[in-house]
Amino acid sequence: MCEKHVPSGLVAPKESDEVKGEYVRQSKYLEQSVAAIRKKVDRDEAANRAESLRIMQHNMRLIQEISALRSEVQKLKARRQEVRLEKHRPGGDSKAASGGGGGTAGSGAPSAAALKAARARELLTQVNEAEAEEQKLTEAAKMLEQALILAKPVSAAGVAGTT
Repeated sequence: MCEKHVPSGLVAPKESDEVKGEYVRQSKYLEQSVAAIRKKVDRDEAANRAESLRIMQHNMRLIQEISALRSEVQKLKARRQEVRLEKHRPGGDSKAASGGGGGTAGSGAPSAAALKAARARELLTQVNEAEAEEQKLTEAAKMLEQALILAKPVSAAGVAGTT
């Protein structure tokens, strides 16, 4: 069938110098484009790595601060519990509460019971503030964690790995 439809004297056309030149120009342009894209991908990867590192370090500092605050909250809760137990302990501070060990009635100095009550109120305030701060930091850490998950850089390994 080929012999029937294709003339026997058909010769493949020769490439002209113009076609060869166009091929060389396009090839060079594509090589330069690939090189420019690789540079851009490398720059973007470096920027993403630096940003991820910065966020991770900030997150680590927040986690350390949260841990410190949690231990402080535990200490304050333990102290609050001790204060509550001292208040309700039968005969524990009966002398101080009755004025036997404190200032005299007319001296104007606060009694030991009043000092302990003021200290207990102060400790309760500190515990409440620490718990509020812990809650804020926990929420901030969760938000950072979500932001890290959402902002994960898209890997350009497929583009950079082509040679």
